[in-house]
Amino acid sequence: MYGLKADDTRRQYPARLSRFFEFIGVEGLTLEQQCENFASRARQDPNYAYDALVQFLDYMNGKARNKEIVFGTVNNYYKSVKKFYDMNSMNLNWNVVRSGLLSSRRSANDRAPTKEEVRKLVEYPDPRIKTIVYMMLSGGFRVAAWDWLQWKHVAPQYSKETGEILAAKVIIYAGEPEEYPTFITPEAYNALKSWMDYRSSYGEVISVDSWLMRDLWQTTNMNYGARWGLMSVPKHLKKDGVRRLLDRALWDTGLRKPLQPGVKRHEFKASHGFRKFYDTYAKGARMLNNYVEQTMGHSLGVAQNYDRPTEEMMLSEYLRAVPALTIYDDSSILSKELSELKKSNQDDSRMVKARLEEKDFQIAALGQKMEELTSEVNWFPDALRVAKNIVARSHDGMIREDKSILDQKRRFTVSYVDNTGKRKTVKVPIDNVEILDGSPEDNFELPQ
Repeated sequence: MYGLKADDTRRQYPARLSRFFEFIGVEGLTLEQQCENFASRARQDPNYAYDALVQFLDYMNGKARNKEIVFGTVNNYYKSVKKFYDMNSMNLNWNVVRSGLLSSRRSANDRAPTKEEVRKLVEYPDPRIKTIVYMMLSGGFRVAAWDWLQWKHVAPQYSKETGEILAAKVIIYAGEPEEYPTFITPEAYNALKSWMDYRSSYGEVISVDSWLMRDLWQTTNMNYGARWGLMSVPKHLKKDGVRRLLDRALWDTGLRKPLQPGVKRHEFKASHGFRKFYDTYAKGARMLNNYVEQTMGHSLGVAQNYDRPTEEMMLSEYLRAVPALTIYDDSSILSKELSELKKSNQDDSRMVKARLEEKDFQIAALGQKMEELTSEVNWFPDALRVAKNIVARSHDGMIREDKSILDQKRRFTVSYVDNTGKRKTVKVPIDNVEILDGSPEDNFELPQ
Protein backbone atom coordinates (compact mmCIF):
# COMPACT_ATOMS: atom_id res chain seq x y z
CA MET A 1 0.00 0.00 0.00
CA TYR A 2 3.03 2.27 0.32
CA GLY A 3 3.07 3.16 -3.37
CA LEU A 4 -0.64 4.04 -3.51
CA LYS A 5 -1.44 7.73 -3.15
CA ALA A 6 -5.04 8.27 -4.16
CA ASP A 7 -7.65 7.18 -1.64
CA ASP A 8 -9.82 5.59 -4.33
CA THR A 9 -6.87 3.52 -5.53
CA ARG A 10 -6.09 2.38 -1.98
CA ARG A 11 -9.72 1.35 -1.61
CA GLN A 12 -9.99 -0.60 -4.87
CA TYR A 13 -6.48 -2.08 -5.02
CA PRO A 14 -6.93 -4.93 -2.45
CA ALA A 15 -10.10 -6.25 -4.13
CA ARG A 16 -8.48 -6.34 -7.57
CA LEU A 17 -5.30 -7.97 -6.31
CA SER A 18 -7.31 -10.55 -4.37
CA ARG A 19 -9.23 -11.40 -7.55
CA PHE A 20 -5.91 -12.07 -9.32
CA PHE A 21 -4.65 -14.37 -6.55
CA GLU A 22 -7.92 -16.31 -6.44
CA PHE A 23 -7.80 -16.90 -10.21
CA ILE A 24 -4.28 -18.40 -10.18
CA GLY A 25 -4.88 -20.29 -6.93
CA VAL A 26 -2.48 -18.63 -4.51
CA GLU A 27 -2.89 -20.00 -0.99
CA GLY A 28 -3.22 -17.84 2.11
CA LEU A 29 -5.78 -16.96 4.75
CA THR A 30 -5.29 -13.22 4.31
CA LEU A 31 -4.33 -10.98 1.43
CA GLU A 32 -0.95 -10.32 3.07
CA GLN A 33 -0.19 -14.06 3.16
CA GLN A 34 -1.20 -14.44 -0.47
CA CYS A 35 1.11 -11.56 -1.42
CA GLU A 36 4.06 -13.16 0.42
CA ASN A 37 3.46 -16.63 -1.05
CA PHE A 38 3.12 -15.34 -4.61
CA ALA A 39 6.14 -13.00 -4.39
CA SER A 40 8.34 -15.77 -2.94
CA ARG A 41 7.54 -18.14 -5.81
CA ALA A 42 7.74 -15.45 -8.50
CA ARG A 43 11.24 -14.41 -7.47
CA GLN A 44 12.39 -18.02 -7.82
CA ASP A 45 10.62 -18.55 -11.15
CA PRO A 46 10.22 -15.39 -13.29
CA ASN A 47 8.27 -17.36 -15.90
CA TYR A 48 5.64 -18.16 -13.28
CA ALA A 49 4.97 -14.46 -12.71
CA TYR A 50 4.71 -13.82 -16.47
CA ASP A 51 2.47 -16.82 -17.23
CA ALA A 52 0.18 -16.14 -14.29
CA LEU A 53 -0.41 -12.55 -15.35
CA VAL A 54 -0.94 -13.37 -19.02
CA GLN A 55 -3.46 -16.10 -18.17
CA PHE A 56 -5.36 -13.73 -15.87
CA LEU A 57 -5.47 -10.91 -18.44
CA ASP A 58 -6.56 -13.33 -21.17
CA TYR A 59 -9.41 -14.46 -18.89
CA MET A 60 -10.45 -10.84 -18.26
CA ASN A 61 -10.26 -10.08 -22.00
CA GLY A 62 -12.73 -12.90 -22.58
CA LYS A 63 -15.16 -11.42 -20.07
CA ALA A 64 -14.86 -8.08 -21.84
CA ARG A 65 -15.57 -9.67 -25.23
CA ASN A 66 -18.67 -11.28 -23.75
CA LYS A 67 -19.69 -7.83 -22.48
CA GLU A 68 -19.67 -9.01 -18.88
CA ILE A 69 -17.31 -6.15 -18.06
CA VAL A 70 -16.08 -3.12 -19.99
CA PHE A 71 -12.59 -2.99 -21.52
CA GLY A 72 -11.55 -0.25 -19.11
CA THR A 73 -12.03 -2.68 -16.21
CA VAL A 74 -9.43 -5.03 -17.70
CA ASN A 75 -6.96 -2.16 -17.81
CA ASN A 76 -7.67 -1.32 -14.15
CA TYR A 77 -6.86 -4.89 -13.10
CA TYR A 78 -3.68 -4.75 -15.17
CA LYS A 79 -2.58 -1.56 -13.40
CA SER A 80 -3.22 -3.06 -9.95
CA VAL A 81 -1.23 -6.23 -10.63
CA LYS A 82 1.55 -4.29 -12.33
CA LYS A 83 1.83 -2.05 -9.26
CA PHE A 84 2.23 -5.13 -7.08
CA TYR A 85 4.92 -6.55 -9.39
CA ASP A 86 6.86 -3.27 -9.46
CA MET A 87 6.74 -2.80 -5.68
CA ASN A 88 8.12 -6.35 -5.23
CA SER A 89 10.87 -5.98 -7.86
CA MET A 90 9.33 -8.45 -10.30
CA ASN A 91 10.42 -6.98 -13.62
CA LEU A 92 8.64 -8.10 -16.78
CA ASN A 93 8.66 -6.85 -20.34
CA TRP A 94 5.59 -4.70 -19.85
CA ASN A 95 5.38 -3.73 -23.51
CA VAL A 96 4.88 -7.37 -24.38
CA VAL A 97 2.31 -7.88 -21.63
CA ARG A 98 0.36 -4.78 -22.53
CA SER A 99 0.27 -5.65 -26.23
CA GLY A 100 -2.28 -8.35 -25.42
CA LEU A 101 -4.75 -5.99 -23.76
CA LEU A 102 -7.88 -5.11 -25.67
CA SER A 103 -8.14 -1.44 -26.57
CA SER A 104 -10.77 0.48 -24.68
CA ARG A 105 -12.59 3.74 -25.28
CA ARG A 106 -10.46 6.79 -24.53
CA SER A 107 -13.43 8.26 -22.70
CA ALA A 108 -16.69 6.97 -21.30
CA ASN A 109 -19.93 7.49 -23.22
CA ASP A 110 -21.66 9.17 -20.29
CA ARG A 111 -22.61 12.85 -20.34
CA ALA A 112 -22.87 15.83 -18.06
CA PRO A 113 -26.20 16.36 -16.26
CA THR A 114 -28.48 19.02 -17.70
CA LYS A 115 -29.57 22.10 -15.77
CA GLU A 116 -33.11 20.72 -15.63
CA GLU A 117 -31.79 17.56 -13.98
CA VAL A 118 -29.72 19.61 -11.54
CA ARG A 119 -32.78 21.68 -10.58
CA LYS A 120 -34.64 18.47 -9.83
CA LEU A 121 -31.70 17.09 -7.84
CA VAL A 122 -31.45 20.09 -5.50
CA GLU A 123 -35.12 19.65 -4.56
CA TYR A 124 -34.03 16.67 -2.43
CA PRO A 125 -35.03 17.48 1.18
CA ASP A 126 -31.59 17.73 2.76
CA PRO A 127 -30.22 21.19 3.66
CA ARG A 128 -26.74 20.17 2.47
CA ILE A 129 -27.58 19.02 -1.04
CA LYS A 130 -27.84 22.44 -2.68
CA THR A 131 -24.45 23.57 -1.32
CA ILE A 132 -22.72 20.36 -2.39
CA VAL A 133 -24.19 20.34 -5.89
CA TYR A 134 -23.77 24.06 -6.62
CA MET A 135 -20.17 24.14 -5.36
CA MET A 136 -19.08 21.04 -7.29
CA LEU A 137 -20.87 22.13 -10.47
CA SER A 138 -19.41 25.64 -10.49
CA GLY A 139 -16.01 24.75 -8.98
CA GLY A 140 -15.21 21.60 -10.93
CA PHE A 141 -13.36 19.96 -8.02
CA ARG A 142 -13.31 16.27 -7.11
CA VAL A 143 -15.47 14.80 -4.38
CA ALA A 144 -12.32 14.01 -2.37
CA ALA A 145 -11.85 17.76 -1.80
CA TRP A 146 -14.57 17.65 0.88
CA ASP A 147 -12.03 15.94 3.16
CA TRP A 148 -10.08 19.24 3.33
CA LEU A 149 -12.60 22.04 2.79
CA GLN A 150 -13.05 24.40 5.74
CA TRP A 151 -14.71 27.80 6.10
CA LYS A 152 -11.33 29.55 5.92
CA HIS A 153 -10.71 28.12 2.44
CA VAL A 154 -13.57 30.16 0.92
CA ALA A 155 -13.09 33.85 0.13
CA PRO A 156 -15.81 35.89 -1.63
CA GLN A 157 -14.62 38.21 -4.41
CA TYR A 158 -16.38 41.60 -4.55
CA SER A 159 -16.80 44.13 -7.30
CA LYS A 160 -14.83 47.32 -6.63
CA GLU A 161 -17.49 49.42 -8.32
CA THR A 162 -20.73 48.01 -6.93
CA GLY A 163 -19.61 45.89 -3.98
CA GLU A 164 -21.64 42.90 -5.16
CA ILE A 165 -20.23 39.37 -5.00
CA LEU A 166 -18.73 38.35 -8.32
CA ALA A 167 -17.57 34.87 -7.29
CA ALA A 168 -15.81 33.13 -4.41
CA LYS A 169 -12.29 31.73 -4.39
CA VAL A 170 -11.90 28.21 -2.97
CA ILE A 171 -8.62 26.54 -2.04
CA ILE A 172 -8.68 22.84 -2.92
CA TYR A 173 -6.50 20.33 -1.00
CA ALA A 174 -5.15 23.12 1.23
CA GLY A 175 -1.74 22.30 2.68
CA GLU A 176 -1.18 19.37 0.31
CA PRO A 177 1.27 19.21 -2.62
CA GLU A 178 -1.75 19.10 -4.96
CA GLU A 179 -3.18 22.39 -3.58
CA TYR A 180 -4.72 24.65 -6.20
CA PRO A 181 -7.34 27.46 -6.36
CA THR A 182 -10.67 27.42 -8.11
CA PHE A 183 -13.81 29.58 -8.03
CA ILE A 184 -17.52 29.09 -7.42
CA THR A 185 -20.46 31.18 -8.59
CA PRO A 186 -22.30 33.74 -6.42
CA GLU A 187 -25.21 31.28 -6.43
CA ALA A 188 -23.01 28.55 -4.92
CA TYR A 189 -21.48 30.92 -2.36
CA ASN A 190 -24.93 32.15 -1.28
CA ALA A 191 -26.06 28.54 -0.83
CA LEU A 192 -22.95 27.83 1.25
CA LYS A 193 -23.44 30.98 3.35
CA SER A 194 -27.08 30.05 3.98
CA TRP A 195 -25.98 26.58 5.11
CA MET A 196 -23.39 28.00 7.51
CA ASP A 197 -25.91 30.53 8.86
CA TYR A 198 -28.44 27.73 9.31
CA ARG A 199 -25.95 25.80 11.43
CA SER A 200 -25.13 28.90 13.44
CA SER A 201 -28.83 29.59 14.08
CA TYR A 202 -29.10 26.27 15.92
CA GLY A 203 -26.18 27.07 18.18
CA GLU A 204 -23.12 25.66 16.40
CA VAL A 205 -20.08 27.87 16.88
CA ILE A 206 -18.84 28.60 13.38
CA SER A 207 -15.13 29.42 13.09
CA VAL A 208 -12.58 29.58 10.30
CA ASP A 209 -11.74 25.94 11.03
CA SER A 210 -15.32 24.70 10.71
CA TRP A 211 -15.77 21.98 8.12
CA LEU A 212 -17.98 23.00 5.23
CA MET A 213 -19.89 19.73 5.43
CA ARG A 214 -21.04 18.04 8.60
CA ASP A 215 -23.62 15.53 9.79
CA LEU A 216 -27.22 16.52 10.47
CA TRP A 217 -28.69 17.04 13.93
CA GLN A 218 -32.11 16.76 15.48
CA THR A 219 -34.15 19.98 15.24
CA THR A 220 -37.52 18.71 16.54
CA ASN A 221 -38.76 15.83 18.71
CA MET A 222 -35.59 15.67 20.77
CA ASN A 223 -36.77 12.46 22.46
CA TYR A 224 -36.40 10.61 19.18
CA GLY A 225 -33.88 10.32 16.38
CA ALA A 226 -30.95 8.37 17.81
CA ARG A 227 -29.33 8.32 14.39
CA TRP A 228 -28.95 12.11 14.40
CA GLY A 229 -25.77 13.82 15.52
CA LEU A 230 -25.36 16.51 18.13
CA MET A 231 -25.72 20.09 16.96
CA SER A 232 -22.91 21.31 19.22
CA VAL A 233 -20.53 18.49 18.26
CA PRO A 234 -20.27 18.56 14.45
CA LYS A 235 -19.00 15.42 12.76
CA HIS A 236 -17.07 16.02 9.56
CA LEU A 237 -18.87 14.69 6.48
CA LYS A 238 -16.12 13.37 4.21
CA LYS A 239 -16.13 12.26 0.60
CA ASP A 240 -17.76 8.87 1.23
CA GLY A 241 -20.61 10.53 3.11
CA VAL A 242 -21.03 13.05 0.29
CA ARG A 243 -21.13 10.20 -2.23
CA ARG A 244 -23.84 8.40 -0.29
CA LEU A 245 -25.86 11.60 0.06
CA LEU A 246 -25.68 12.27 -3.68
CA ASP A 247 -26.58 8.67 -4.45
CA ARG A 248 -29.67 8.82 -2.22
CA ALA A 249 -30.72 12.12 -3.77
CA LEU A 250 -30.37 10.77 -7.31
CA TRP A 251 -32.53 7.74 -6.59
CA ASP A 252 -35.14 9.51 -4.47
CA THR A 253 -35.67 12.27 -7.05
CA GLY A 254 -36.07 9.73 -9.85
CA LEU A 255 -32.92 10.75 -11.70
CA ARG A 256 -31.46 7.27 -11.13
CA LYS A 257 -33.34 4.23 -12.43
CA PRO A 258 -32.37 0.55 -12.68
CA LEU A 259 -30.21 -0.14 -15.72
CA GLN A 260 -31.72 -2.00 -18.64
CA PRO A 261 -30.29 -5.46 -19.48
CA GLY A 262 -26.94 -5.12 -21.22
CA VAL A 263 -26.46 -1.48 -20.13
CA LYS A 264 -23.42 -0.97 -17.89
CA ARG A 265 -23.53 2.75 -17.14
CA HIS A 266 -26.02 5.38 -16.15
CA GLU A 267 -26.40 8.37 -18.46
CA PHE A 268 -24.35 10.57 -16.16
CA LYS A 269 -22.18 9.88 -13.16
CA ALA A 270 -22.85 11.37 -9.76
CA SER A 271 -19.97 13.42 -8.39
CA HIS A 272 -17.77 13.01 -11.48
CA GLY A 273 -20.66 14.14 -13.65
CA PHE A 274 -20.43 17.53 -11.96
CA ARG A 275 -16.83 17.88 -13.17
CA LYS A 276 -18.02 17.14 -16.68
CA PHE A 277 -20.72 19.77 -16.25
CA TYR A 278 -18.10 22.34 -15.24
CA ASP A 279 -15.76 21.43 -18.10
CA THR A 280 -18.56 21.45 -20.68
CA TYR A 281 -20.27 24.69 -19.67
CA ALA A 282 -17.10 26.64 -18.86
CA LYS A 283 -15.54 25.86 -22.23
CA GLY A 284 -18.87 26.52 -23.91
CA ALA A 285 -18.77 30.01 -22.38
CA ARG A 286 -15.36 30.58 -24.07
CA MET A 287 -13.35 30.42 -20.84
CA LEU A 288 -9.72 29.79 -21.79
CA ASN A 289 -9.00 26.08 -21.96
CA ASN A 290 -5.85 26.30 -19.81
CA TYR A 291 -7.75 28.11 -17.05
CA VAL A 292 -10.51 25.49 -17.14
CA GLU A 293 -7.94 22.73 -16.74
CA GLN A 294 -6.11 24.53 -13.93
CA THR A 295 -9.30 25.20 -11.95
CA MET A 296 -10.08 21.48 -12.25
CA GLY A 297 -6.69 20.52 -10.85
CA HIS A 298 -5.41 19.07 -14.13
CA SER A 299 -1.76 19.25 -15.05
CA LEU A 300 -0.75 21.22 -18.12
CA GLY A 301 2.51 19.32 -18.45
CA VAL A 302 5.57 21.38 -19.30
CA ALA A 303 3.35 24.37 -20.06
CA GLN A 304 2.45 24.59 -16.38
CA ASN A 305 6.00 25.71 -15.61
CA TYR A 306 5.49 28.78 -17.76
CA ASP A 307 1.76 29.52 -17.68
CA ARG A 308 1.40 31.22 -14.29
CA PRO A 309 -1.72 33.42 -14.42
CA THR A 310 -2.44 35.81 -11.57
CA GLU A 311 -5.52 35.45 -9.41
CA GLU A 312 -7.04 38.51 -11.10
CA MET A 313 -6.50 36.99 -14.54
CA MET A 314 -8.12 33.72 -13.53
CA LEU A 315 -11.06 35.49 -11.87
CA SER A 316 -11.61 37.69 -14.91
CA GLU A 317 -11.68 34.63 -17.12
CA TYR A 318 -13.91 32.69 -14.74
CA LEU A 319 -16.50 35.49 -14.72
CA ARG A 320 -17.14 34.77 -18.38
CA ALA A 321 -18.44 31.34 -17.39
CA VAL A 322 -20.51 32.42 -14.36
CA PRO A 323 -23.83 32.79 -16.26
CA ALA A 324 -23.38 29.36 -17.87
CA LEU A 325 -22.50 27.72 -14.54
CA THR A 326 -25.45 29.25 -12.71
CA ILE A 327 -28.50 27.04 -12.22
CA TYR A 328 -31.11 29.50 -10.96
CA ASP A 329 -30.35 33.09 -9.86
CA ASP A 330 -27.42 35.21 -10.95
CA SER A 331 -26.95 38.96 -10.94
CA SER A 332 -25.35 39.05 -14.36
CA ILE A 333 -28.18 37.01 -15.82
CA LEU A 334 -30.72 39.27 -14.14
CA SER A 335 -28.91 42.33 -15.47
CA LYS A 336 -28.99 40.87 -18.95
CA GLU A 337 -32.68 40.06 -18.62
CA LEU A 338 -33.32 43.57 -17.28
CA SER A 339 -31.48 45.05 -20.24
CA GLU A 340 -33.51 42.95 -22.63
CA LEU A 341 -36.68 43.95 -20.79
CA LYS A 342 -35.77 47.64 -21.06
CA LYS A 343 -35.16 47.22 -24.77
CA SER A 344 -38.46 45.43 -25.09
CA ASN A 345 -40.17 48.22 -23.16
CA GLN A 346 -38.61 50.80 -25.46
CA ASP A 347 -39.94 48.90 -28.45
CA ASP A 348 -43.33 48.68 -26.75
CA SER A 349 -43.22 52.43 -26.03
CA ARG A 350 -42.59 53.17 -29.69
CA MET A 351 -45.47 50.91 -30.63
CA VAL A 352 -47.77 52.55 -28.08
CA LYS A 353 -46.76 55.98 -29.33
CA ALA A 354 -47.49 54.96 -32.90
CA ARG A 355 -50.84 53.55 -31.82
CA LEU A 356 -51.68 56.76 -29.97
CA GLU A 357 -50.78 58.85 -32.98
CA GLU A 358 -52.98 56.61 -35.08
CA LYS A 359 -55.82 57.04 -32.59
CA ASP A 360 -55.30 60.82 -32.58
CA PHE A 361 -55.60 60.79 -36.35
CA GLN A 362 -58.75 58.69 -36.14
CA ILE A 363 -60.19 61.03 -33.49
CA ALA A 364 -59.40 64.04 -35.64
CA ALA A 365 -61.07 62.36 -38.64
CA LEU A 366 -64.05 61.50 -36.46
CA GLY A 367 -64.26 65.10 -35.27
CA GLN A 368 -64.26 66.30 -38.85
CA LYS A 369 -67.01 63.82 -39.65
CA MET A 370 -69.01 65.07 -36.68
CA GLU A 371 -68.65 68.60 -37.92
CA GLU A 372 -69.96 67.50 -41.30
CA LEU A 373 -72.86 65.65 -39.63
CA THR A 374 -73.60 68.68 -37.46
CA SER A 375 -73.63 70.84 -40.57
CA GLU A 376 -76.00 68.37 -42.19
CA VAL A 377 -78.28 68.33 -39.14
CA ASN A 378 -78.46 72.13 -39.29
CA TRP A 379 -80.16 71.77 -42.64
CA PHE A 380 -83.15 69.92 -41.14
CA PRO A 381 -85.05 72.98 -39.82
CA ASP A 382 -84.86 74.57 -43.27
CA ALA A 383 -85.83 71.31 -44.90
CA LEU A 384 -88.81 70.98 -42.57
CA ARG A 385 -89.88 74.55 -43.39
CA VAL A 386 -89.88 73.61 -47.04
CA ALA A 387 -91.97 70.54 -46.26
CA LYS A 388 -94.36 72.73 -44.23
CA ASN A 389 -94.72 75.15 -47.14
CA ILE A 390 -95.45 72.25 -49.40
CA VAL A 391 -98.02 70.75 -47.08
CA ALA A 392 -99.69 74.18 -46.69
CA ARG A 393 -100.54 73.96 -50.38
CA SER A 394 -102.17 70.55 -49.91
CA HIS A 395 -105.93 69.95 -50.13
CA ASP A 396 -106.46 69.37 -46.41
CA GLY A 397 -103.14 70.44 -44.90
CA MET A 398 -102.45 66.89 -43.73
CA ILE A 399 -99.15 65.01 -44.21
CA ARG A 400 -99.97 61.60 -45.57
CA GLU A 401 -96.48 60.11 -45.03
CA ASP A 402 -93.36 61.23 -43.17
CA LYS A 403 -90.13 59.31 -43.50
CA SER A 404 -87.48 61.14 -41.53
CA ILE A 405 -84.83 58.47 -42.07
CA LEU A 406 -82.52 59.39 -44.91
CA ASP A 407 -82.32 57.10 -47.92
CA GLN A 408 -79.14 56.25 -49.85
CA LYS A 409 -79.20 59.67 -51.51
CA ARG A 410 -79.40 61.44 -48.17
CA ARG A 411 -83.09 62.41 -48.51
CA PHE A 412 -86.17 62.19 -46.26
CA THR A 413 -89.65 61.73 -47.72
CA VAL A 414 -92.87 63.82 -47.27
CA SER A 415 -96.14 62.89 -49.01
CA TYR A 416 -99.39 64.93 -49.33
CA VAL A 417 -102.56 65.39 -51.51
CA ASP A 418 -102.83 68.58 -53.55
CA ASN A 419 -105.97 70.63 -54.38
CA THR A 420 -106.70 68.50 -57.38
CA GLY A 421 -106.74 65.40 -55.22
CA LYS A 422 -103.50 64.10 -56.65
CA ARG A 423 -101.00 62.54 -54.24
CA LYS A 424 -97.58 64.14 -54.29
CA THR A 425 -94.35 62.84 -52.83
CA VAL A 426 -91.57 65.21 -51.85
CA LYS A 427 -87.95 64.02 -51.45
CA VAL A 428 -86.17 66.55 -49.26
CA PRO A 429 -82.36 66.10 -49.54
CA ILE A 430 -79.79 67.72 -47.32
CA ASP A 431 -78.38 69.82 -50.16
CA ASN A 432 -81.55 70.73 -52.19
CA VAL A 433 -85.22 69.88 -52.59
CA GLU A 434 -86.69 67.65 -55.25
CA ILE A 435 -90.47 67.29 -55.83
CA LEU A 436 -91.40 64.21 -57.83
CA ASP A 437 -94.29 64.18 -60.32
CA GLY A 438 -94.78 67.92 -59.86
CA SER A 439 -94.64 70.92 -62.13
CA PRO A 440 -91.54 73.17 -62.28
CA GLU A 441 -93.19 75.74 -60.08
CA ASP A 442 -93.54 73.17 -57.37
CA ASN A 443 -89.79 72.86 -57.03
CA PHE A 444 -88.27 74.35 -53.90
CA GLU A 445 -84.76 75.16 -52.91
CA LEU A 446 -83.53 75.27 -49.38
CA PRO A 447 -82.86 78.78 -48.17
CA GLN A 448 -79.26 79.84 -48.05
